[in-house]
Amino acid sequence: MIHLRIVAVLGSFVAIAGAGCFPAGPVLQTSDAGVATLRSRALEQCVVKDSSCAYTAAQRTSCDQRAVCTAGLVRPEIADAVFACFAAEPCDDLGSEVCYVPERAGFEPSSRWLIYEPACLARFTTCRSESAPFINDFCQKPYSAATDAVLDQMQACLDGACADVMACVLELTEERCAAS
Repeated sequence: MIHLRIVAVLGSFVAIAGAGCFPAGPVLQTSDAGVATLRSRALEQCVVKDSSCAYTAAQRTSCDQRAVCTAGLVRPEIADAVFACFAAEPCDDLGSEVCYVPERAGFEPSSRWLIYEPACLARFTTCRSESAPFINDFCQKPYSAATDAVLDQMQACLDGACADVMACVLELTEERCAAS
């Protein structure tokens, strides 16, 4: 899982928050109704997967958690590509971040991502040299599926003290997933 270390944020990147989420934050880029619609559609994917994969209760919970987090974090215009990717994933691959990767799910990174990624990698290098590294998963491609609002919040974390970056991003992720 992606930080699903956000621990459960997105696979590896989602691992952070728990079960398949992104970094989060209190400000949603889409309307509450838009997020509710995405959440409903994402949860429908879990119903479909459960019917074909015969999930255990724990697997279904994990799928539902990832669906809810995805609704609050993913760009609405790429939701169909992400959901289609999830539907095509093997039954045992509940925490995969591949569906948040442009090349795998078939979407283009946002212009905001193209600014954020090199800035994140540069900050990672700086923080590592200061002996206050954070995990560079926050700079990886699965975050390219995040809304501009999420990336702006993550950038604000990167702009803070190196020692605070990891906790800041994790807190954002947990808040975003909870708000969805």
